[in-house]
Amino acid sequence: MYYDYGDVFDSVFTAIKSNNKGYGDYYITVDLSQYFSIREFDKKTGQFKGDNVTDIIKNYVVLKFHYDANGARSSRQSLFGSIGCNPKYDLSNSTVDISYWQGKLVYTLDENSKLDGKEVFAYRFSDMYNGYFLSYTVDAKKFLEKLTNVTININLQLAEIEKRTGKNVLGIDYNGLESVQYSWIQL
Repeated sequence: MYYDYGDVFDSVFTAIKSNNKGYGDYYITVDLSQYFSIREFDKKTGQFKGDNVTDIIKNYVVLKFHYDANGARSSRQSLFGSIGCNPKYDLSNSTVDISYWQGKLVYTLDENSKLDGKEVFAYRFSDMYNGYFLSYTVDAKKFLEKLTNVTININLQLAEIEKRTGKNVLGIDYNGLESVQYSWIQL
């Protein structure tokens, strides 16, 4: 019978999986005699010579392994780039859904919003465009920059602002929302 390296590795993996030591770092001895035999080849007959000595020679290998309860996260952690004979075994952070444990705070800001009792938006008049542009106030920017794991939605109804204040609001200032992450803006 002929064997290949797949058979050898299958024996090694079986020895690791079936160890009775549990999880941790261990050395085990694996008998690989069935895969390695030394026989004399007869050139005249083209056959291997039979004998009764090679079957009693034992070939052992000492194997150091680490067996972990958490297992491996990717096939790159394997010596041969394959886990369970699957080279595509892989879990990356992009495929693991961790959103189930995260709480997000959602801020929906409009022209009347206040944070810590202070106005969120300030008006800046532009002579060039003959109208006003909105931007975060310094206090609002400082407050929002400190927040983590937050969703900020901005809802500005420009026509409603003009009706209420009499100011011709043209939009958001060039650096008006700088350095604060937001999810969406509705004008």
